[in-house]
Amino acid sequence: MIPSLGVTYPSSEQASAVLTFDMHTQRATNTFIGHLYEVTDIAAAPAAWAGAEQLFATAANGCDVKIWDMRCRGGAAAITLSTGHGGSRVGAVVLANDSGSSNSGGSSSGGSSSSSQLGAGMVCFAGGECESVWAWDVRASSAQALYQLSTGNQEVTSLAWHAASNTLIANCWARHDW
Repeated sequence: MIPSLGVTYPSSEQASAVLTFDMHTQRATNTFIGHLYEVTDIAAAPAAWAGAEQLFATAANGCDVKIWDMRCRGGAAAITLSTGHGGSRVGAVVLANDSGSSNSGGSSSGGSSSSSQLGAGMVCFAGGECESVWAWDVRASSAQALYQLSTGNQEVTSLAWHAASNTLIANCWARHDW
C-alpha cells in the first residue's frame, strides 16, 4: 500500500504541475508549474551530464518542451523549447549525451555523430503529432530546434537514447489509413 503524500494540485483545469518527492520522507519537495496543458512525458538528465544532473525535461500537449532544474525553488522552467508547430501535441521527450564518437552501427540519417552536430553533448529530443523528432542544444539555451527528423507520416509516441551507440530510438504510430 502506498501512503497518501498530501499533494495539492493547481486549481485550473488547464494547468499541469510536476512534483518532486523525497522518497525518505515521502513528501513533495518541489512543484514545477509552467505548462498550460497536460504534461505527456518526463525525462531525467543522463548521468554523463556532469554538473547538470539536476536537470529534467517535460513535454506537453501545448506543443512545448521545458527544461527544469530541481535545485531551483519555486519551480520556474530554466529553458522553454518550441517545436514551431503550434497546436501539435508533443508526446515524447528524452535527454541525451552525445559522446562525439562515431556510430559503428550505422546511421539511418546518413550523417556522422560529431558533438558539434548534436550540441556538444547535451541534447534534448522530442516528438509528437507533427510526425517529426526535433533536436535542441540544451547548453545553447536556444528555443529554436537545431534540426527536425521526419518519421514518415507516423506520430512519435516514445523516445529512448542508446548511449553506447549514440542512437536515438523512436516508437511511432501510423494513425493514417493506408
